[in-house]
Amino acid sequence: MTKKLILCVAMLTAVLSLSTWAAGSQDTTASAAEPATVTVMVAERGTAAQNLEAPVYTYIMEESGVNIDFEIVPSSDWNAKKRTIIATDDVPDIISVGLGDVLDFADAGVFQPLNDMIDKKMPNLKALLQLKENQNVWKTAIDGTLYAFPTLKHYEFHRGIISVIRVDTLKTLGLEMPKSFDELYDVLSAIKEDDPNAHVWTTRGGSNNVLRNMAYAWGTGHEIYFDQDLDKYVYGSVTSRYKDLLAYVSRAYNDGLLDPDYVSVTTQQWREKLGSGKSYFFFDNPTYGKRSNDAIVNVNPDGWFEPTPVLENPYGGRRALFYDRIVWGGWAIGAHSENEDAVAQLLDYMYSDEGAILKTFGVEGDHYERVGSEYQYKLDVLEPYKNPTGGYKIDAIVTDIGIGGYGDFNPYIDMRLYRLTWPEYQIAWYEKMEQDPAWSDPISDPPLNASERESLADLRTKVQTILQQGIDKVILGDMTIDEWDGVVEDAKKAGALEIEKIYNDAQRRFEAGR
Repeated sequence: MTKKLILCVAMLTAVLSLSTWAAGSQDTTASAAEPATVTVMVAERGTAAQNLEAPVYTYIMEESGVNIDFEIVPSSDWNAKKRTIIATDDVPDIISVGLGDVLDFADAGVFQPLNDMIDKKMPNLKALLQLKENQNVWKTAIDGTLYAFPTLKHYEFHRGIISVIRVDTLKTLGLEMPKSFDELYDVLSAIKEDDPNAHVWTTRGGSNNVLRNMAYAWGTGHEIYFDQDLDKYVYGSVTSRYKDLLAYVSRAYNDGLLDPDYVSVTTQQWREKLGSGKSYFFFDNPTYGKRSNDAIVNVNPDGWFEPTPVLENPYGGRRALFYDRIVWGGWAIGAHSENEDAVAQLLDYMYSDEGAILKTFGVEGDHYERVGSEYQYKLDVLEPYKNPTGGYKIDAIVTDIGIGGYGDFNPYIDMRLYRLTWPEYQIAWYEKMEQDPAWSDPISDPPLNASERESLADLRTKVQTILQQGIDKVILGDMTIDEWDGVVEDAKKAGALEIEKIYNDAQRRFEAGR
């Protein structure tokens, strides 16, 4: 081969190589510019489905530069599947978690530690966590390290668990609004006598939900709780007052007042019973009183639910707890996620004012408009969702537009979403609660050290298993209330009082370190 030919071949080879390299570089650049996709595992919302096609999610993905892929688990399987996924170290990019998940699994290394990420990559969240009202977030830290991004709230109305009753029925039967637990029992008995086939007092979540919701107002607590009258943590389920509460609930079941299906009633079934006129009373989130009003007027135009006053308990006290500003659940990142930067980018956008407003009001011009500093939903947008009782069908709005708060993929809930779709009568409920001195803010649980967490993981399971088996037996009549004393002794031997000590020691340590 001549030198000239060799040179030509060499030059051609170089040109081809250079072209190939340039094309490869362009492909790499184009590939790098493609938005990352983050998998988010959440529970199914039931009446308000997650909808990635909704305009708000389209904007979130465009503005954050990160795509979202939901992995939605049926709510009936959620807790079991979530715990299995965490226990097997198969956590996706983002998973919805509760504080118990963090306490039980953070030491196992299945979640990524978040302090450095927040400090270096998430300026919006970092600024929020420096605010005084968000300092309780650090109580969820494990040895000073956060393992779940918090769900924060702002523009909050004070609200909390309370008893809610059909006031039209009281009027029809000539009954007064009950002001004590004793009066409540008499009123429910009178309603049952008038409507023998009714499930007068209905609930959701089984006995745990019944007792947890009532316990503080009764003068005690369910499992471990901070008693503000005693200024210390108490394992409420082993107290004499809890025994009295259990006797009250058992009597209500045996007298036909408490829903005979209480063990298995789902949230949807509970709502259907209230909205159909089959049930007259519940002890839960009063927001469901509004939802029940929306439904029952279609069955009974005079049907109407309202909260009672905070009931006087058998020991002469009146007390109730507002919800905490911090939602004790959050968003953990799987330890093996390769999308740390994308997760930080997505969530920090959602912690921004812009992201929060988008998730609350929708797209400016399309769903809301600004009048000065005020944000207002456009009336033509809300009109199709209007309820005959006032306010709007929030579940449908959440699904169609993509806004949302509780139960949604939203780490920074702007409560104006609810206030601007609530009717005036519901807002008046919450204003009345804020004015009643019987209500107080809760004391959040203190941070626990590694030894305490290890001890509690075992103690909680043993004690709760013993108590739960006994609770349902007493309510259902398979065990007498006097036999409950033996259950309490077994729970104490299994560590109920040790749990009390761990929490009180941790609280004193936290207070000393502030």
